[in-house]
Amino acid sequence: PGSVLGGSWRVLSAPTSTPLGPVFEGEEVQGGRRVLIKRLRDELHRSEKDLDRLLERARQVSALKHPNLCEVFAVFVEDERVHIVSEKVDGKAVAEFLETGRRINVSSARRVLAQAAKAVEHAHQAKVLHGDLTPQCVVVTRDGVAKVSDFGVGIEARKTAAKLSWAEPIGSPAYMAPEQELGAAFKESDVFSLGVMLYELTTGALPFAGPNYLAQKRERSFRPPSQAAPGLSKDLDALIARALAPEPQHRFRSAADFSAALDKLPDP
Repeated sequence: PGSVLGGSWRVLSAPTSTPLGPVFEGEEVQGGRRVLIKRLRDELHRSEKDLDRLLERARQVSALKHPNLCEVFAVFVEDERVHIVSEKVDGKAVAEFLETGRRINVSSARRVLAQAAKAVEHAHQAKVLHGDLTPQCVVVTRDGVAKVSDFGVGIEARKTAAKLSWAEPIGSPAYMAPEQELGAAFKESDVFSLGVMLYELTTGALPFAGPNYLAQKRERSFRPPSQAAPGLSKDLDALIARALAPEPQHRFRSAADFSAALDKLPDP
């Protein structure tokens, strides 16, 4: 704490460990704006090609502006490490609401994920995939605004880590679409992850328990929400079944389509 990175960002906390690298709380030296500073693991950009690709993706993300996106303020290299400075959202990650198997009512889940889907759709329009959507990436403010973080960088980092037999794997298999486990990613892959989150929010459990996630996803081996938790509708079953289809072409073709289907869900 106290050191200044990139000439503009003061570190205020000890690091928190994440799969992509340590994250520090910080502030802008001029103006005092509170931020998060993520320092990417150095093995994720060992080669110049990997570094260029990672920086290009991070800068693409920094150009995205949307009310439901965590804004990226700066991307820089210091001490041969990539740093990404982003908005610090005052709120709780959806993951915190899910601790100890809690469920969230359908209306609240719909409200949060409709906002997340808008952020995803905005990024997709700019040809940026998220690639690692999980409840940890979605933060809800006290005013009920959902903001999505960590767009795009996870995909590039996972590509690099996959080439290194000794590197710690990156990504969250429980939330990944089956094609992502095989190295491919599409818009529909993010829709799959939204579907997993909807299932978990409304039932209190993940649809796929693992450890053989790929086989379970391909075989659709999950209980319909109406059987997994009391009071859930067949309409929700149908929405989830489509979002979690093993083949991308059988899912909602866009996050906007997923959001529209959410809006049509009858109130419980």
